[in-house]
Amino acid sequence: MKPSAVPCNAHAAVPAKFRVPLVYRRKLSIGDELLQLSEADSLQFNWGAGLGHSPSLLRAAGNDNRAAMSERTAIVTGAGKRVGALIVAGLIDDGWKVVAHVHHFDDEVPQGAVKAIAELIDPECATRIFAAAEGLPPVRLLVNNAARFAHDGFGSFDPGEFDKHMIVNARAPILLTEEFARRHQSGEEGLVVNLLDSKLLAPNPDFLSYTVSKQALAGFTELAALALAGVGIRANGIAPALMLRSAGQTEANFEGMHSANPLGLGVEPEHVLTAIRYLIDARTVTGQIITIDGGQRFDPPARDVQFMERR
Repeated sequence: MKPSAVPCNAHAAVPAKFRVPLVYRRKLSIGDELLQLSEADSLQFNWGAGLGHSPSLLRAAGNDNRAAMSERTAIVTGAGKRVGALIVAGLIDDGWKVVAHVHHFDDEVPQGAVKAIAELIDPECATRIFAAAEGLPPVRLLVNNAARFAHDGFGSFDPGEFDKHMIVNARAPILLTEEFARRHQSGEEGLVVNLLDSKLLAPNPDFLSYTVSKQALAGFTELAALALAGVGIRANGIAPALMLRSAGQTEANFEGMHSANPLGLGVEPEHVLTAIRYLIDARTVTGQIITIDGGQRFDPPARDVQFMERR
């Protein structure tokens, strides 16, 4: 059928049982999220007049959603600053109870979070972090955000740095995921989100130990998704490009390279939070990696961006 020949009442011609409405819900926090209702009867629809809904029912649905979230706890590692702190604050805004992991007693966490102090090089770090969730609602979300990022490369490979990167960036998330699964009640929903790096899709040899450790975590993400699906735990990764200036990077280089991608848009920490919110709602998505890079993988840099100038 040509587009011009589509009848104006084509939607009405579809049997009601196949018409699942999509409505947009405005959150108080960042961004809009798509809410798909499982049954049309959840709202009062007037099919003859098009899509209509009762404001009172929408308000009730929003209240029920926030009440459900208040009965869930999230754990976020590396939560005292930068991206981790923003993730914690966003989840608290969404109604989650949040355990915010930091390394030192004096490290601050966003208001409303429960602080958990642990060194990720400690083999008992997962037990210590999850202990901070005692007395809180069940843990349903684990965000492995903490990471080590130090330079080495071919010709300057540092075995000590390799071990440190693998311990913090791979072993610690594995231990935390194991503890999450051990405490998880089969049949309940759970989600593990591992923060990766977009350079996995456009690799370069700089930061060798860091890159290999993130490749290991990406591989573990897929294995965890396979192993834990049977008990209701999903595992996914988020791989952002350059978001914030890193140690050793000049402000001028950051400003020049932040938006050096085909879209010409710099990746922001808020984009990671948006992706986490999507994964929370996307209940059938597991074993996937969401890359947030403005299309940089289509024009991959030969070196790490802090060693380059914008073309």
